[in-house]
This record gives sequence, structure tokens and C-alpha cells, in this order.
Amino acid sequence: MNRALAVGCAFIAICVLAFPYPAAAQGPIVPVGIAALVDGASILDRIELRLSGLTPAPSGAAYRVWLRSDDQALVAPAGDVTLDESGAGAFGWSQPAGESLFIQFSEVLVTLETGARGAQPGPIVLRGQVDAGALTQFRRLLIRWPDSRYGTASLQGLRQLSASAHVHAVILREAAATGDLIAMRRKAEHLVNLMEGTRGATFGDHDGDRRAEDPGDGVGFLPYAWGALTQTQFAWAGAADEQVAEASLAVQPAVRFALAWAGFVRDTGLELA
Repeated sequence: MNRALAVGCAFIAICVLAFPYPAAAQGPIVPVGIAALVDGASILDRIELRLSGLTPAPSGAAYRVWLRSDDQALVAPAGDVTLDESGAGAFGWSQPAGESLFIQFSEVLVTLETGARGAQPGPIVLRGQVDAGALTQFRRLLIRWPDSRYGTASLQGLRQLSASAHVHAVILREAAATGDLIAMRRKAEHLVNLMEGTRGATFGDHDGDRRAEDPGDGVGFLPYAWGALTQTQFAWAGAADEQVAEASLAVQPAVRFALAWAGFVRDTGLELA
């Protein structure tokens, strides 16, 4: 199950690509670039760019990277880009407080700044943005899902509960090997409730101690998985870019694989308890 989710969480690096929209060429060279939000100290708190085809900035000028919100009302400078002799350069910047950049921002700008550092971007050389048609679903997959407890995003919930289930399965196996039936039944209950969530049909007290224990966050692995399937389907339907649409659907086989194993874990846990 962890292997399947590793495939699914690779979507983080795919779906937030800010595909380059080159400005009109200022000569024979057309500037291009690719920007991506990636995990640094926390989830999607770092922006990384690779640029090429840029002409050298005039003396006293600089190419500057900006982040911009969906409605273009909020812009924030990230820093200046250093180019090599061929006009190529790489840039990286992390949010100092470790907050996800994807909460507020969905566009990346590269501008040519000729004056003093200002609060607003100058002439835009490159612009990239997350596919607007799939933006809401991407955020629910990766950053915040309003339907989940504490707002945990569906893919993040899957990753967290998968790791927790692995720990409890190892303890259950050790208890079974040593003949500790009380501990084995308790861990079986934990696994059932981890998969189901508090609203699941089989959530409850399965080891007979009059307590329904859930070591998860109450949402359950299965609801997170169904949420992820729904969100990727809507992202596919709403995406304007065909590559983004295909990347959305590419997550589904891994999530379906995890769903099948989650059902097996739940059913086996019920038998053991």
C-alpha cells in the first residue's frame, strides 16, 4: 500500500508545474522556463525554476521572480535570477516560515527590473500558472480538503494513515507471533478503524473492551481514497491542458490499488478481532 501511495504522491511534482508561456521574442532567442512547487521543510513551500534563452540584463537591471495569487491581487517577490553566458539559469526559494506557497499563489512571473526594488512587478518576460480549471481540486488533493477533519488534504491523509497502518500492522504481527491475543485483537481493531474512519459502517469496538479506539484522525483511509478519486476525476474534467488532465488520471491506478488493500486490511482486521 505504501508503494502505491508513493506513486500517487509523485503527483505533487507533476500537477503544480507552472508551464511556460514565453513572452514575445525580443530577438532570435525566445525565453522559456519551467517552474515547479516542491516540498522543502514542509508541503509545497519551495519554488524552483529552470530558465533558458534569456538575453543578458542591461547594466543595473535584473531578472526577478514573483509569485502571484489566483486573482492577481497579491504579488510577492521571491528573488533575482543569476544567468550564465548562454542565458540559462536556475532559481530556488523557500518560504521562510515553512508555509505552503500553494495556499495563496498559483502563478509565477519572471520580470525585467530596471529600477529600484519595488512592490509591483515590472515588464513580464515569462509567465506560468497552474491550470486554472483544475486548481481547486489540486489544492484539495495536496493542501487542504474542507470535507476532512482538520482540513487535511486527501493525498496527505492517505500518506499519513498508510504510515500509521504499517506501524500497527507490525505490532499486530509481533503480538500474534508471541501469542499475545489481547494485543493482537486491539491492533486489529485499530487497523479496522484506521481504514473506516468514525463514520464508517464497521467502525467500532471490535476487541470487546467497550472502547472504539482510532489511532488515526477520524476521517479514515477509505474516505480519503474515495475523495482523491473524486478530486482527480474533476481535475481531469476541468483541466485546460491535456498533459495536466493526463497527470490527474495517472494518480487513479495507485489510489485504486490502495483502496483494494485497505479493504483487505479492514476485512482481515475484523476476522482477527
